[in-house]
Amino acid sequence: MLSSELKATLDIFRPYLYMAVGDLSKALDSSIFSEYLMQLHHVVRASVPLMNLAKSLIEPNTHSDHMVSAYLSHHCAEEAGHDEWIEQDLAELGVVDRLCNLPSVSAARLVGEAYYLIRFHSPMAILGYIAAIECNPPSDRFVERMSCATSGLGVRAIKEHSEVDIEHSQKLFELLQSIRLSEFQHEAILYCARRTMINTIEFIREALPVTDS
Repeated sequence: MLSSELKATLDIFRPYLYMAVGDLSKALDSSIFSEYLMQLHHVVRASVPLMNLAKSLIEPNTHSDHMVSAYLSHHCAEEAGHDEWIEQDLAELGVVDRLCNLPSVSAARLVGEAYYLIRFHSPMAILGYIAAIECNPPSDRFVERMSCATSGLGVRAIKEHSEVDIEHSQKLFELLQSIRLSEFQHEAILYCARRTMINTIEFIREALPVTDS
């Protein structure tokens, strides 16, 4: 079943994700967090456009196609404005003027690979992207460490996602248990989930300070 295979795929990468998050948490200070948040903005602002792209490419041939389209419409509404949360957080941190900076290599790769898979392989790949992004919400420990590093400033977006992503991941897996997809679509979702997990880990690691070896 797709839902169980997807959970197993995410579980393979979670130890490496948690290790990267742990290293970032230990290194966090206001400067590192501000840069991390600016790069996160590049990723978050792409969420709704990616979902809209996928929805526009889904041909409504089956009941499952209609269900995925309806899910994406609803989830777009849920995610709308989350990039503005980050902009407000960056304003609190006094660095909102740097939003025009180019995305990091890892931020561009994280979004760009998903775009390619959705646009040129299968729009159903978006479900693998969402799973990897939303089924690993920020932990309470990370939120606490982040708040300490910034004296409680600029933490709304990540704190909110630590709560809402739990519900969002439940909705996604309820959908996955209800739809029937082709083997091609099935594999596209799993592949996109794997790539998104790998790219997310690299995205977090790129935020770490460079140390002399």
